[in-house]
Amino acid sequence: MRELKDEHHLKSLGIQVAAAQYDRQAVADHANNLAARIRGNLTNSMKAIGVDILDGFGTLVTPQKVKYGKPGAAEKTVTAKDVIIATGSTPFVPPGIEVDGKTVFTSDEAL
Repeated sequence: MRELKDEHHLKSLGIQVAAAQYDRQAVADHANNLAARIRGNLTNSMKAIGVDILDGFGTLVTPQKVKYGKPGAAEKTVTAKDVIIATGSTPFVPPGIEVDGKTVFTSDEAL
């Protein structure tokens, strides 16, 4: 609760206390910075324990073999004792709701 009374903290989240309003870009910037920090911390933690991070699209060929690549690049196949699949996320939009990016938006549009 203390944070909600701290005008400076709220402003860093894109919320202005003087009037009932918000700065959408500041909220998006805060979300982007937070996501980047979490992603960076996780990446650094994984690398610190010896995990190789392969960025791209992949197919699990066997429990220890992954074929992966990026659009426009040649695919590679790697073998590992353990494989971690991090799929990312896709926002859920309930049926009948139209995302217009102005009044209704998902985290994809916000970021």
